[in-house]
Amino acid sequence: MPTPKLLLSGAAALIAAGAIVLPMSPASAADQVKVSVMHGIAIDPTLNPEESGIENAINGQLTAVDVYVNDELAIADFLYGEEVDLGSVDVGTINVKMCVAQANPPVTIIECTGVASIGPNTGTDLTFTAGNGYTVVAAYSPVAPEGRPTVLAFPHATTCIAAGRSRLQLDHAAAFVGVVDVNVTGFSPFAGLDPGGSAASIGDVAPQTNATIAMTDAVAAPVVTETGVALNANVLTEKILVGNAGDGNGPYALLTRVVPLTGCPVVVTTTTTAPPVVNPTFTG
Repeated sequence: MPTPKLLLSGAAALIAAGAIVLPMSPASAADQVKVSVMHGIAIDPTLNPEESGIENAINGQLTAVDVYVNDELAIADFLYGEEVDLGSVDVGTINVKMCVAQANPPVTIIECTGVASIGPNTGTDLTFTAGNGYTVVAAYSPVAPEGRPTVLAFPHATTCIAAGRSRLQLDHAAAFVGVVDVNVTGFSPFAGLDPGGSAASIGDVAPQTNATIAMTDAVAAPVVTETGVALNANVLTEKILVGNAGDGNGPYALLTRVVPLTGCPVVVTTTTTAPPVVNPTFTG
């Protein structure tokens, strides 16, 4: 699987340790959010376009895409299962286009003309609000027209975490399966997770090294099970349900994103001891 090429939109490229960061307007940290992009759509490239079930979106091709943010190239040759950190993005609405990858993608583009796309050729508008982080996922649409490839944004809390604790979030990006029920080792069952929705742990939890996540559909049929899941301390573990079991698409699977969290300040409690009471002494 080739490593996606990250490109900085604009005239200059800032390359640090192999990562490229999108340019930022002069905004404070409170006016920005951390955003990562994940690719959650796969098809069987050996099938004819007529058999793929998503031929109108990507013409039965491999699902490598070029990702554009506000018309400028941000990621090239982005493949299923990969994650790329876009860094800090201003709050508000941005436009994301995912065009089928080209050998030499243009630096700027108004729409995915001449090639197919995940979602509309003109892109998908996503709105980011302060106080959250976001995972942007190429997935199947949970709204009309259901099941078509689209781009979804899943928010997650960025509040501090108590030292040594863990946090878990489950995102549903597999519209074809419908509502799912979730069982995770050490958690109460969660029933009725809708496509496009998220379920997060209530409060911070103890880390685990060998958890099992099992999802079933509306008739209790297994959808996906993952064993040996590590829920590490001081991070958010985000599990994203993707896929489509039929029509030559990739099977249901859980993609993983791990988000470091800031530790909460330690509250130091001090005890004040009152001085002993001394009775005055009189001398004559």
